[in-house]
Amino acid sequence: MSTTDKTVTTREKILRAAEEILIAHSFSAITHRSVANMAGVPLGSTTYHFKDKPELINEVMRNILEAEIERRSRINVVATPNHEQVGDYLIELFVPTDFQNRHRLAVLYERLLEARNIEGLQPMVAQDQSHLFETVKRQFSIWGFEPFAGTAMAIVEGRAVQWLNQESDFEQLKLSIREDLALLLPKQG
Repeated sequence: MSTTDKTVTTREKILRAAEEILIAHSFSAITHRSVANMAGVPLGSTTYHFKDKPELINEVMRNILEAEIERRSRINVVATPNHEQVGDYLIELFVPTDFQNRHRLAVLYERLLEARNIEGLQPMVAQDQSHLFETVKRQFSIWGFEPFAGTAMAIVEGRAVQWLNQESDFEQLKLSIREDLALLLPKQG
């Protein structure tokens, strides 16, 4: 194994460990020592790859948000959808249907809300929110629903948060969003 391969592997271990600490605890729980312990690497490796805690946290958040943007870009879009298909598209943007761990998703949403209040992370989170809104707005424009993009996003985000905090099943979430969108969007015809 070359030195470059070992460096990449160590860096990836550090980032994965930091993300797990973030999900399990909080931003404040991420320290070079806690990350090194979880990653199984020497403490010096964390400081070699990331000069300080803000740099490490920024990289973790950047990776999370880049992966989310990439996931969203792969969502299939129907050319002329009915209200159910519009709802399914929006649900997939906010709550990946392949997301098996509801607790992890809820914690990730919570951490993103926390990140809005952390200096240095605010622009990154705002950029992700802006990207999400532009994605929905662009797709709604293609479908002829552009004036409803913001309201539709608010409905789905609100329902998703409600779903994460309750014991209802995923099908109930989909049904609620579809019903809300049927009331919001113009009748198709």
